[in-house]
Amino acid sequence: MKLSRYVVLILCISCSFVFAQKNTLVQVNFKGLFNNLPLQLDSNYILPNNDTVSIETCRFYVSKIQLFNNNQVVFTDSTLAYLIDLANPTSLTINLLYPQTLKYNAIQFNLGIDSNINVSEVLSGDLDPTKGMYWAWQSGYINFKIEGKSKNSPSRYKQFQYHLGGYLYPNNALQTLRFKTNKKQKITFILEVDKFLTGLDISKVYQIMSPSENSVLLSKKLAQLFKVK
Repeated sequence: MKLSRYVVLILCISCSFVFAQKNTLVQVNFKGLFNNLPLQLDSNYILPNNDTVSIETCRFYVSKIQLFNNNQVVFTDSTLAYLIDLANPTSLTINLLYPQTLKYNAIQFNLGIDSNINVSEVLSGDLDPTKGMYWAWQSGYINFKIEGKSKNSPSRYKQFQYHLGGYLYPNNALQTLRFKTNKKQKITFILEVDKFLTGLDISKVYQIMSPSENSVLLSKKLAQLFKVK
């Protein structure tokens, strides 16, 4: 009987300690830039090859956010995925709540949706197919979508559409990004959208709508255009 009381007492003390721990908040923000200025959707821009473009849609998935301390994972966010939509300001900030005593010097996330989530059939929240970021169960989620118009596009309405994704070999387009940071209250990621379009010959390839080798190649290029601020 006494032993049981001691066990109960220890459990109560442990629980009190856990609940007494304070948490802190870090804001993870995303911004799109074009020519080093905030991207303006539906505005005309001139690329180095003199092509005139406008961007109507720019969305992408961020998933499996983790904090690292000297290459060791110290925190993993429980939310499966976030849909970042440059047309929706409320989607551009992610609030991470973690123990106040936790120390970290790097942040990592997936650009896109991994195979585990793709086959789990969650299909809710930001992963709801009605968000317009899902092909079908065979192809899975679109990791990154950018759409707009280009003077050089051979399409009937001068459109370009790049829907990048794929989770099965050899067309697994998922990219994992890690950045060193000493920021504790706000971390901002910049996506240089203009550099994604620079170097693309829209007159030849103006549309990617399924997993492919080109989707993987452009996803790798895209991952290099994120900078931490």
